Amino acid sequence: MSAAHSLVIVEPPRTFVEKDTALAKRIGYYEGWAAARSCDAWSPSNINVASLTHINFAFASISSSFEVIEMTAGDSKLWTETTALKSQNPSLKVFLSIGGWSFNDPPTSGIFSSLVASATNTNVFIKSVLGVMNAYGFDGIDIDWEYPVADDRGGAKGDKENYVTFLKAVKAAFNAFDYGLSFTAPSSYWYLQNFDLPNMLADDAADWVNVMTYDLHGIWDSPADYIGSIVLAHTNLTEIMLTFQLYTNVGIDPSRMVMGIGFYGRSFQLVSDQCTTPGCPFAGAAPAGPCSANAGTLMFTEIEDIISSVGTNQLVFDEDAAVKYLVYNEFINWVSYDDQQTLGMKLQYTNSICLGGTMIWSVDQDDTAYTALSALYGDVTDSNSTDQITEVIGLLEKNPFTLETCTGIGNDFVSICCPVGDSPQSCTWRGEPVLAKMICNGMCNTNGILMGTSLLGDTPLTPCVIGQKVLCCKTDEDTASFCTTTACGVTTCPSGSTAHGSGLSIGGSLILGSCSSGNGATLCCEDQIGLTNCAWHGTPPSCVDNACPVGQTVIYNDYQGDASTSCVVNIRKK
Repeated sequence: MSAAHSLVIVEPPRTFVEKDTALAKRIGYYEGWAAARSCDAWSPSNINVASLTHINFAFASISSSFEVIEMTAGDSKLWTETTALKSQNPSLKVFLSIGGWSFNDPPTSGIFSSLVASATNTNVFIKSVLGVMNAYGFDGIDIDWEYPVADDRGGAKGDKENYVTFLKAVKAAFNAFDYGLSFTAPSSYWYLQNFDLPNMLADDAADWVNVMTYDLHGIWDSPADYIGSIVLAHTNLTEIMLTFQLYTNVGIDPSRMVMGIGFYGRSFQLVSDQCTTPGCPFAGAAPAGPCSANAGTLMFTEIEDIISSVGTNQLVFDEDAAVKYLVYNEFINWVSYDDQQTLGMKLQYTNSICLGGTMIWSVDQDDTAYTALSALYGDVTDSNSTDQITEVIGLLEKNPFTLETCTGIGNDFVSICCPVGDSPQSCTWRGEPVLAKMICNGMCNTNGILMGTSLLGDTPLTPCVIGQKVLCCKTDEDTASFCTTTACGVTTCPSGSTAHGSGLSIGGSLILGSCSSGNGATLCCEDQIGLTNCAWHGTPPSCVDNACPVGQTVIYNDYQGDASTSCVVNIRKK
């Protein structure tokens, strides 16, 4: 529970600016073939555009004469429907994504290589794509070449250098029209080594890269000289961290990188129902979903249906990997996926390293209530509101304490604003990450007031993935010294004190031991300190969210407080 303190703080509308980086670009890929699914069909009009900054229509193809064409006959009608969504969200940008995994299979697998190897072919492409963009109202293109140079994907030796030349030629042609240009890139070094990232993301080339941090594992791992036929999650935060380290190792600005999020799961058929954890052998892909109709893949909405049918007894949360997996169909099928909890962890990581946004593959695999989209972005419109900015202007005193934020994204910062004469002293960041250096449990002592929160604090090289760091400043007095607990079972406070909590797990002192269930102690605080707005903070069982709100101070710690269950890892704050 927290208590209001006399120090007045004027807060910016957002506690930490880092979150803006993950929300700067909110790109939703739309699969053109989703409109023709036998069930759960999605037309462009089904897309919730309010939460998105970009829609990437997937895919367009390239003809043997290097002109942009429909992937499937009739797609141009869907192009028109997709760009028409800008009437619902005037700031929305719609890109045409060109290529895709299947396009890099025979017989079209060599087209990209031939395109980028020739200035003549490139000019034909540019003329064609400009015509398509003008006719259908696209705002840019996204190149999805999977993968240059790789001989198993139809690549050629000169692709790495030629790809850069191609992107620069396209960008030069786009500048007059202010069109955008992005490309996709893999998460694995095997294919990534053939991308000249620094030059592909030069100022005269692509605007940003969409990093495909999904499909990390699947049945393609099967050959023994690869990983082998063992089940592993298709998305894994630990591996994603390693991916972005590869990008930063070659000097890529984090603001030019967008992290991929999957609204689907990869599914396997297990060899035995007695071995169902990651690393267990698989026999092949699990049966296709009724609507996705693709063995080894389940849409988010199909996974929801399975959970509704079989329950959550076989659902496992892998906290280190920030992913969940489910065993179903008589314990013989296995699927990994993201939900609100794990999507939040990935979004928090995106913020912590100051990436330029997130992209979704794909929005049409969500349910009709937009459960996955809402879990990822929430009410983005409200969170980006600038209405309160004017309340801060003019209130800054000399040398306000500044929360450090991301580098490479401008000069944005957050200032803690205090009345003249009340500037805080002896401030320190608390809550360095523990448990695989991912979980932060930042909280102030009872003689400290919370001034601000951040994923980075003063040690940006060790960001929080779960939880947050807190900036604590010492107060003039320890409010907790005015509070005591009664013996177990006592519900009344002495004269001059008021009850501010009951059912506490510890009565009187630690020496007295724990109180039994239904026989808890009462927290009593002297009326003279004038406590207001007191509340418990910390959601069992982990209670990692136990920091008091900004501007409040801790008066008591307890393992249970007013909750029906107790904390296992941490304590609840009041």
